[in-house]
Amino acid sequence: MSIAATHWAFTLPIPATHKMVLLAYANHADDRGETWPGMDRLMRHTSLSERAIRRSKKWLTKLGLIAPVTTGKRSDTFILSVGMEVSEGVLDGQSGRKTACESETGDTKTDYWSAETDSQAKKTDCVAPESSRTIKNYQYSPFCSSAEATISTADPDRDESEILMTQSGIHQLQLTPPEEPSGPSPSRKQKPSSRAGACDPEEFDAFWAVYPRKDGKKTARAAFTKARKKVSLERLLAAVKAYPFTEPTARGDFRPMPATWLNGERWEDDIVADALEMIEQERRMGSDGQKAFAAARAKWAADGGSGRMPKREDFEMGVMA
Repeated sequence: MSIAATHWAFTLPIPATHKMVLLAYANHADDRGETWPGMDRLMRHTSLSERAIRRSKKWLTKLGLIAPVTTGKRSDTFILSVGMEVSEGVLDGQSGRKTACESETGDTKTDYWSAETDSQAKKTDCVAPESSRTIKNYQYSPFCSSAEATISTADPDRDESEILMTQSGIHQLQLTPPEEPSGPSPSRKQKPSSRAGACDPEEFDAFWAVYPRKDGKKTARAAFTKARKKVSLERLLAAVKAYPFTEPTARGDFRPMPATWLNGERWEDDIVADALEMIEQERRMGSDGQKAFAAARAKWAADGGSGRMPKREDFEMGVMA
């Protein structure tokens, strides 16, 4: 354990959830600031869900407080930017809007809710997603202060409504359904595209071969048929390969069932896009670029975070910009 790293993490004025994850990393850091606790250990030490931890890792990486290292190390190795200071202005800049949960047009406060489990959730300090779901008389706000709440959903596979239970009462929020596109002209028939069609046995077999959990094949086939109407096979296979599934433990296999993964449209998760972007970025960087980036980030942290922080894109093609 690095006392300096732990003290540094304690003093940062960042949201509580992200600070808890950063403290867990700092508690396992060596004298050089390198840390590699596994997901199971992070979940035990922080009492947070895997989804919340992954969200915090993304937030901390974007802010520059931690940096992933992949060359010659475990895939979950990070370097802490010990000594780096974070001002409130930097935190405001993460969203470009007010950090308080207050509407720009009135006094009505709005909240961003993030599900911690299937049946209940905690309201966390977090950044709202880029996607724009419209709710009648309600909008998500980018940052939220810590408070507790629960979300009750009758069916996790349906997204028509959400019930928010707060201290002031229960509010039923109806999501505005998207407008149906106009159908094709009766005089012209559209040929079925590769994205919308009946379940091709060969396509499903290709998906089944790469998906790590082999349970519920019948329901998975039905879910695959529905999913193929929304996404291409190539996108599905790439998302499965990039998705960070956890390994089974002695306590059981907690990887989502194939049908659950498909019905939840998990190929749209930010974590998939981030993983695909990371793979492409590392390909452009090359081995030498990754080594140079890790060394530059470690030197920058050792110098107290002075000057411009090295970024991964600076080392693409192995040459610093």
